[in-house]
Amino acid sequence: MVQLHGPALLGAVTTLTSLGFLMIGYDNGLMGGLITTPSFLRTFNTPGSNVTATIVAIYDAGAFLGALVTSTFGEKLGRRKTIAVGVVVMIIGALLQATAYARAHMLVARIVSGMGMGVINSTVPVFQSEFSPKAKRGLCKSLKSFFGARKGLVN
Repeated sequence: MVQLHGPALLGAVTTLTSLGFLMIGYDNGLMGGLITTPSFLRTFNTPGSNVTATIVAIYDAGAFLGALVTSTFGEKLGRRKTIAVGVVVMIIGALLQATAYARAHMLVARIVSGMGMGVINSTVPVFQSEFSPKAKRGLCKSLKSFFGARKGLVN
C-alpha cells in the first residue's frame, strides 16, 4: 500500500472529503429525477406530491439524525472509523432503496441512507481540517465548499 505524506496526503484527504459533500447533492438530485419515471410511479402506486416530497426530503432528516448520533460516538471511534461507519450505513441504505417495493420500505431506506450521509458530512470537515496546515486550511475549506456548491451540476 502506498504511504502518502505531505502535499500528496493533504491533496488526497481534501479530494475525498470534497466528494463526501458532493454525494449529498448527488443523491437528492438522483432521487429527484427518479420520482417522475414510469417504473417508480408504477412501483409505488403513483404517490401524490406530499408522499413524493416526503420520500425525497426524509433523506435530509436522516442526515440530521446521523449528525446528531455522530456526536455521541464519533470522538470515541476516531475520524477514519466514524467515516467508515457512515459509508457502511449509507451502503445499507442504498441497498434498501434499490430493493424497495413499498412506500414504507423506501422511507426507511432513505432515512438509513441519510443517516450514513449525516455521519460522513459531520465528520469529514473536522478530519480534513486536522490534516491541513494552518496556512492552507482556508484553501482546503474553499475547495470543499466549491465541490459542495457544484453538487447540483453533477445531476
